Amino acid sequence: MVRSASVVAVTVGGELDIVTESALVDRIGALVDDGALVNELTLDLKRLRFCDSAGINALVQLRKVAAQRGWRFALVHPQPAVRRVLELTGLGAYLNLERESTI
Repeated sequence: MVRSASVVAVTVGGELDIVTESALVDRIGALVDDGALVNELTLDLKRLRFCDSAGINALVQLRKVAAQRGWRFALVHPQPAVRRVLELTGLGAYLNLERESTI
């Protein structure tokens, strides 16, 4: 996790599934409930190899937590397989999935 004055950025790695989703939500929930002045929550997915429906649910929950607090929420650097799942579900825009680089 990287924290600046107004941004919390968390790198998510491994697999995000029914086994790990509650741990992610709980950990990030603890980070955002500490009363700090934050206006953005960014999840860096560069190390996330797999995401199933439970993982997608966790991402949606975190998006809702951010929205309730008035924060910007974004997903950055997704692996191709994770990007594909998010795009196929139609949640890419809702979760503020970064666009693919055109470079």
